[in-house]
Amino acid sequence: MRNAINPLSSKNSGFGYLNSLGSEIFKMTLLMFFLLLTVADAMAQGKVFKAGASISNITPSLGGGIIGNFGNPPPAQHIHDQLHVRSLVLDDGSTQLVFVVIDNLHVDREVLDEAKRMIHEKTNLPLSNMLMSATHTHSATRAGGAGSGSTNNNPLADYRTFMISRIVDGVEVALNNLQPARIGWGVGSVPQHVFNRRWKKKTPVVNHYGETD
Repeated sequence: MRNAINPLSSKNSGFGYLNSLGSEIFKMTLLMFFLLLTVADAMAQGKVFKAGASISNITPSLGGGIIGNFGNPPPAQHIHDQLHVRSLVLDDGSTQLVFVVIDNLHVDREVLDEAKRMIHEKTNLPLSNMLMSATHTHSATRAGGAGSGSTNNNPLADYRTFMISRIVDGVEVALNNLQPARIGWGVGSVPQHVFNRRWKKKTPVVNHYGETD
């Protein structure tokens, strides 16, 4: 695959991302724990638990840099997979929670904050009830900083403005799609999409945590 946008690849992601990912997983686990408690309480009160989901396309135009590799980002010449914003809304009858996952290497806080502000303005959902994250793919562009389509006059210009509108659209559509649902979970294995990037050495080495491998 030559210079193609692909949201599934995660090669060369940095250690800082791993730490932030763990933090986001902890937050989401905590939110899900409290949500399960509220769902149980809602069922006891005869309320109906609902869920709604949506997918919004955020694939940029060809020619943008594919961020995530060493050196100058190569321009995208082909689209291997479309990039999306995936939104999920959970409603226990009294509280609504919004989860948004974005196919992007990095999304600046001001982009997410503006998207949350607009969602709150349109739906009256509290900002504290929204959780947004990026997949950190290294085979796509990013909505943050230099090379993201922003300008000095308008830091939310071009691709970032487009992404904000798509996030807002996605949450609105997910709200429109709310219907009775049940919470469940499962376990799967997709080794073709993930791998351990740390080398196995013949002699012990000190890793970035200060421990010996």
